[in-house]
Parts: sequence; C-alpha cells; structure tokens
Amino acid sequence: MIRAEVRRQGGEIRYLRVRGHADAGPPGHDLVCAAVSAVVQTALLGLREIDPAAPPGEIHDGDVRWQGTATEAGQAILAACVVGLKDIARSHSGSLSLREKEEYA
Repeated sequence: MIRAEVRRQGGEIRYLRVRGHADAGPPGHDLVCAAVSAVVQTALLGLREIDPAAPPGEIHDGDVRWQGTATEAGQAILAACVVGLKDIARSHSGSLSLREKEEYA
C-alpha cells in the first residue's frame, strides 16, 4: 500500500510524504503506482521550476518527502498534487491511503 501524508499550517501545505508501493499489478505494470509517481514527481518538478526558493524535496526508491514553505504559486502546485492523490485514493482505496492533518504552531 502507498501511504501519503499531508501536513498543513494555517492552511498551507508544509509537509508531503508519499511512500510504499501499490502492489496493484506486476512490477513495471502497476498503474496505481505509476499514477501516484507521475502526480508527485510532476509536482516536485513544477515546484522546482515555478518556486526555486522552495525546498526541492527528496526522492528515494518509493519514498518521496517534501517539507518547507512555498510561495502562492508553489502552494497551488502542491494543492494540485493533493487533489490528484485524493482522486487516486478514492478510486483505489486498497492501494493508496491519504492522511491530511492541520498542525498548529
């Protein structure tokens, strides 16, 4: 199962972690894993391009982590990523769980 976690402060996304494998198909043919990877990696690439002052995030074999602050444009990219993850989680709840949390400073 892929586990995604989003933490917000004041409504802004400050932390995103996606880890694990969907196990929804054979290696190289797992469409859920491919969809999640495409959504998350595209968001990080977009963030680097649009908001270069934001932290770049880390990607290591099935574990993606981003933490920090982002501009309004960067937040829009992160929010679009979360929308995509929510949609995949609705369609494939056995392969992706998404947890969102509002933290208070």
